[in-house]
Amino acid sequence: MKLLNTIKGSVCREEIKRFAPMSIFFLDMTHEAVTPKTRAERERFYGKITMETLGVLRRNPYVVRTNLILDSVQDSINELKYLKREECNLLVEVTSVGLGRDLKKVKAGQ
Repeated sequence: MKLLNTIKGSVCREEIKRFAPMSIFFLDMTHEAVTPKTRAERERFYGKITMETLGVLRRNPYVVRTNLILDSVQDSINELKYLKREECNLLVEVTSVGLGRDLKKVKAGQ
């Protein structure tokens, strides 16, 4: 019997129905953003995502700070329900540490 070590503990390989490599459960890319130069750029950068900013974000995802952060445990749980419906019962977190991998938040969402 082969065991896999997970954040939930050891799991027997035979118990795995489907698995999926997942990247970016949580993310903080604010370190990649360039400091806005003009007042209008700063207002947009520190403001909220709106219908008016969606077009700009499609061309440049770095122009609104909140677009660079994925940190909601509940949002991640909601998204992962789609995989659960397909009988995926093991996720492999492959996000690099430099992108803000946060295993404490992943554990909170189990």
